[in-house]
Amino acid sequence: NSSIPLDCAWALDKRRLISVPPIIYLSIAFGAGIWFAYLVALPFWAASFVALIALGISAFLSKKRIFISLSVFVFFVLGILFGTNGRTVSRGHIAVNVSEGVMVLEGIVASVPEKVVKGKKETVSFILESRSFFRSRRVYQTEGKVQVFLHNPGRAIEFGDELRLRGALEVPKQQRNPHSFDYARYLAQNEMFNVFRGIGRFSVVRQSKGKIPLVLLYANRARVQLKNRIEQLFPSPYRELANALVLGFRKNIAQEIKDAFIKTGT
Repeated sequence: NSSIPLDCAWALDKRRLISVPPIIYLSIAFGAGIWFAYLVALPFWAASFVALIALGISAFLSKKRIFISLSVFVFFVLGILFGTNGRTVSRGHIAVNVSEGVMVLEGIVASVPEKVVKGKKETVSFILESRSFFRSRRVYQTEGKVQVFLHNPGRAIEFGDELRLRGALEVPKQQRNPHSFDYARYLAQNEMFNVFRGIGRFSVVRQSKGKIPLVLLYANRARVQLKNRIEQLFPSPYRELANALVLGFRKNIAQEIKDAFIKTGT
């Protein structure tokens, strides 16, 4: 309006700018959506459909007062879509293109192997970054992490080793008791959807040693040295619990302590 003085018009424009809701609310809504996607496993198509509907509705309500609240919801849904997309796997992932059963699997050891000894039974567990697998006399390229358990392998396995494993690929068992530990969900949160089991010394052959960046190799060696030092300083079961909480070595925790954590939901 030409009758309004310039200084008053400038003040009105400034007040209008200040009244715009801070973008921090949209950022918080987006982050909350990502967090929600990791708590609740939603199908990607469902999250895409909800995001499309929310965007379509917001386009028609851009001049309404409800638009601000709807924008926060839209960013929340987009965060869910972003988080869900981060959990999807490629077509070459071992969880997608490989079925359960006996096979030969090749890959690189991506975690420090942990050993559990019960009587005459020795179990070595580690994460394998898969590269290829053999089945029906054919070689197939693949990718993705696999949780490996080798029973009585009779061989030393180290972080970074390139291995050829013989055994069976399995899908982790689903949770039966609602109050028990959901192992399948735990693996999925760490982008693992399969378990590989091998038995005996012929279940593993080392192809080469230490194909890992030196920084990671030395960091994991230091981690193992700290683990050994803790075992020298503390008696059982405190050393096993300390190694689990501080360094992530959890395989040797006493069963009664594991049960206590499970019962309390910790």
